[in-house]
Amino acid sequence: MQYVIAYNYLCLFALLEMIIKDSTTGAYTQKEMAEVFGVTVPYGYETDLNNVKYSANQNMYGAKLSAEMIQEYFDTHGIGLKISYIDGLRLPEIDIEERLADYLNKNKYIILAYSYGVLSNMSSYNALGHVALLEKVNKDDTIVIYDPGPREAGTKLVNIWKMYDAIQRKGGVYVFERC
Repeated sequence: MQYVIAYNYLCLFALLEMIIKDSTTGAYTQKEMAEVFGVTVPYGYETDLNNVKYSANQNMYGAKLSAEMIQEYFDTHGIGLKISYIDGLRLPEIDIEERLADYLNKNKYIILAYSYGVLSNMSSYNALGHVALLEKVNKDDTIVIYDPGPREAGTKLVNIWKMYDAIQRKGGVYVFERC
């Protein structure tokens, strides 16, 4: 898979760009998708995007997309992917490792949506959402993720239980499969 580094507040769109490029012949960029869906940024933030809302609430920053919205986009553009979403509060702790490993074994793409502050131990950012692509589930309570950044983008090793807490605080799991 070809990694993409996100523009500020476009992290979900960057991962969608990666998944689309990896699974189809389509090429849809994070900025093109941000123009379709819109993005919320802090007041005073300068951007070349047109479909922008401004807010002082970090809980609102970035993209707010439901699985249905993404699926409609895929269907409209002939992108052969099917999406499902598991809300973080409905994600069972008991078999999280096995469930995520099973998705990967079935060649599904997994985007983890979570609280940036909880995962990075920065409580002032607990309301700020972020996403990462799950790459591997290890046997030692760790997972390998690709963080699209833009700050400190790259592959990271994180504790699965810390990620679980971050998902519970703000987020869920997007599951994509080819159809």
